[in-house]
Amino acid sequence: MRARALAPFAAVSSILALASCGGPVLFAELEMPSVEVTLPQHTFPGDPLGLSTSETVAFDVGANVPVVNEPNVEFDLRITRMTLVLDTTGPLSNFDGFETVRITALHPGGDPARDLVLLEYTKPAGASGITRITATSETDADLKPYLSAGVITVRAEYASDGVNPTLPTADWTADLTADFWMRVKLDYGAFL
Repeated sequence: MRARALAPFAAVSSILALASCGGPVLFAELEMPSVEVTLPQHTFPGDPLGLSTSETVAFDVGANVPVVNEPNVEFDLRITRMTLVLDTTGPLSNFDGFETVRITALHPGGDPARDLVLLEYTKPAGASGITRITATSETDADLKPYLSAGVITVRAEYASDGVNPTLPTADWTADLTADFWMRVKLDYGAFL
C-alpha cells in the first residue's frame, strides 16, 4: 500500500528532476528532409532602356510554416537547392544583355558583408538568342540567421553585359523553386 502512495510522488519528482536539467521535459521533434516551395510566377514588364535591375522581395516563411513565430519552438532551416527559370517571348526579345543573375539573402542587421548569395548565373561566353535561362544552385546554407520575425528578405539582381545593355523588350517571367531541410522542436512542457 505504501508503494502505491509513493508512485505519484516518484513521478512528480522525476519530472522535476528532468526539468532542472535545463532541457524540455515534454517535447516533440520533427525533421523534414525535403520541403519544396514553388513561388508564384512573377512577371516583369519589358524594358528596352534598362541596364540593370534589382528587386527586393520579402518572403513570409512564418505564414507558410507558422511554428517559426511561436514561443517555445526551436528550429533549424537550411536551403539545399534553388532553381530559377527566366522566360521571354516576343519579337526581338531575349536575355542576350544579361551578364549575371544573382539572388541574395539579405542579413537583417543590414551588413552587406553578411549577405548570402543563394544562386548565381553567368551568361556563357558567346551565347546569343537566349530566351530561357535556367540556373540551379546546390547548397547547404543556414537560413535561420536571415529570418526576422519569420520573414526572409532576398534581392534579385539582373546586370547587363554592357554590350547588349537592354533587358528583354517584351514581358518576361521568373519562376523560383527552393528545397529546404527543416528541424522543429516544440517544448510542450512550457505549456503546462
